[in-house]
Amino acid sequence: MEYYRNYNEIIDQFGVVVDADSLWEKQDDIMVLVNDDEYISVPYDEAEFYEEKNV
Repeated sequence: MEYYRNYNEIIDQFGVVVDADSLWEKQDDIMVLVNDDEYISVPYDEAEFYEEKNV
């Protein structure tokens, strides 16, 4: 699995705000927030995410 963090705050299609530096898992070209309470996914954009190697 590949993990990433977002550089900036992200607002999903339903208006849910995800803080900068949150942990995401990359699944093909979709980013899925690593969070047990909510399921949030956004399209991958390399300008918005950086790889997290220390997970």
